[in-house]
This record gives sequence, structure tokens and C-alpha cells, in this order.
Amino acid sequence: MPELPEVESVRRLLVGAVLNRPILEVHCGAQQLRRALDPDRLRTELVGARFAAVDREAKYLLMRLEGRDGAVLVHLGMTGRLLVVERERPTQPHTHIVVGLEGGVDLRYVDVRRFGFFCWSDTPAAEPSLLKLGLDPLADGFEDRFVLQARSRGVSIKSLLMDQGVIGGVGNIYASEALWRSRVDPRRRAGQLSARRLKSLAEAVRAVLLAAIEGGGSTIKDFVLPDGDSGGFVKLLKVYGHAGEPCVRCGELLRKIRQAGRSTFYCSKCQR
Repeated sequence: MPELPEVESVRRLLVGAVLNRPILEVHCGAQQLRRALDPDRLRTELVGARFAAVDREAKYLLMRLEGRDGAVLVHLGMTGRLLVVERERPTQPHTHIVVGLEGGVDLRYVDVRRFGFFCWSDTPAAEPSLLKLGLDPLADGFEDRFVLQARSRGVSIKSLLMDQGVIGGVGNIYASEALWRSRVDPRRRAGQLSARRLKSLAEAVRAVLLAAIEGGGSTIKDFVLPDGDSGGFVKLLKVYGHAGEPCVRCGELLRKIRQAGRSTFYCSKCQR
């Protein structure tokens, strides 16, 4: 599933590709997404308007229209893609929404597994899924607020990092990377860690996310950027996907375990 760096990388490319272009047409496929498609509503709201801003909340995108309070709310789910392509390019399978823009350009939402969505919201600030989000890991003061939340929790520290009600936008990839960077064993209970170690972990979360954004995110399997490129940060991952390889810090072979049904990658020697 695309995490914060992938979604932010998509957002940055969309800003340069779709803003201020008049929307000429909207076409929707017949299949439903995780949230029900309403083709007539999308056409009514979008055709004749322009995208004025693209914002991000955790793993959600909000595509705002000029002079309007509402927005298109997008979540990429497991396999969703937002592509900006020339209109004459053939439509690929699993394309569910095509937004035709002035200048011969389409914005296309493609989603093989259909766990994402692309829908209109009259009041995006009141969306339940956004109201439930936890701390923004890129916001000022994140580290201290995270320490306060984590010290009383009895769950594993990796599960806590991935809880969207605690931190918005961190998933399996960057939780593993931040834990390795801060030398924290992913199996440790959050409340067992000192305030100093929790703050070091929070700093690692921020640093890893910022580095991944600069690298365009990580393409493990399905993720691609709107221009069709892959996320280059996958080449810089230290532990995720590297089970059985030597830890680049200490040489111990990296391990892979299951936590809450998800794969966790870590070094048993230098993560304590």
C-alpha cells in the first residue's frame, strides 16, 4: 500500500501537471471502488471547473477546485494509481475514472484491486476517515507529542507506528526502516521504551519519510508516479525486503517475522 512518501510524491507531481487546466469531461467505468462511484455527481462538480490545489492528509489526497469548498478525495488503497497522460494514449485495463483536461491531457485513476477510491466530498474537513487520523509526522512538535502518546501503550512499537490513529501515513515499509535507523527492536512494547529512545525513534520516522519523499517513494510492486516512473527510494531501503542479507551496519543477517499479519524486517543484533 502506498504510504505517506508515495502519496506526497504523487501530490507534488500532480501540482505541476493538473492545476489551473479547465476540466472538459469526466468518464467513469462500471465497476465500483471501495467508496461508491457517483459518475453524475463527479461530472456535475468537475466539468467546467479547475483544480486549484492538491493537498495531502496522511495517505489521502484532496484535490480542491477553484472557488469551491468541496474537493475530490482520493485514497490509493493497495494498487491505485493516478496517471497524467496524453489523451491519445490507449486506456489501460482497470482504469475507473478519466478526467479530461484542457491541453490534450487526461488524469486517470487506475486500480486493479479496487481498494482505493476517487470521490467527491462536499465537506472534506468533516470526513470521518480524516478526523480519525493521528499525528502528522512531518509537523513541528511531532516528536514530543509522539513520546507522550507512546509511553503508556502496551502494544508492540511497530504496531503503534502503523496505527493511523496514532501517526497518519506510516505503513509497513517505513515503520521497519525507522525502527532499524533508531536501533529499536520492533517487538518491544512501546511503554517499555524510555522517553529518550521514543524521541530518537520519532526523529527517525521523520528523517526516513523526508528522505523517501525526496527519492520519489518506493516501488515494491504496484506503485508508480503520475508520470509513469517508479519510486527510486526502494534502492535505499536498509532492511525492508532484505531478509537473509547482511545488515549494512553490523553485518548480522537480517530477519523477517510476522507481526499482526504483516512482514517485519529487522536486525536481531543491533536493534534492541
